[in-house]
Amino acid sequence: MSTHRLVAGWLSLALAALLLAQSHSTSAQTLQASSFAAQPALTPEAAGDVYFARGRYVEAIDVWSRAPYEAATLNKIGVAWHHLYAIGQARKSYQEALALRPAFPEALNNLGASWFAQKDYRQAIRLYRRALKLDPTSAPIVANLGTAYFAVGRPAQGLEAYRSAYALDTTVFDVDSPE
Repeated sequence: MSTHRLVAGWLSLALAALLLAQSHSTSAQTLQASSFAAQPALTPEAAGDVYFARGRYVEAIDVWSRAPYEAATLNKIGVAWHHLYAIGQARKSYQEALALRPAFPEALNNLGASWFAQKDYRQAIRLYRRALKLDPTSAPIVANLGTAYFAVGRPAQGLEAYRSAYALDTTVFDVDSPE
């Protein structure tokens, strides 16, 4: 990783922490008052989903942190941290989700992605394989496994995984795919 990317990552993390501290008390009220005045109040999970969809990851984390302590919510918090390049925080959230629900393929996939982001491709492969044992029909997990195979110099396995992912879901490699 270049020094520039490292500094940018640290600045993103510092900014995220500052924004999280500032928005902690007002983010849910602001979202409900400004965006949904005519709508009934959103649950913390739904409000976090709206913030996340808008790319407002710090606010999403803040709101989700006040939602019930559930594996799915912790996984979402991890994904938001990952979008902020706070890989350590993301990994912690994924691990907390897995502590609550060990057979959670999406959290295993995301934990694998956190290791991939830090170039520990072999650990990513192990986690993707564990996730696939739980959900062998998940095209995103198969595609991630393929990418990791390419990263460790196993192009034949990577290509086979890509073909399998595409066979499972022809939109898996679309840029605007929901996954």
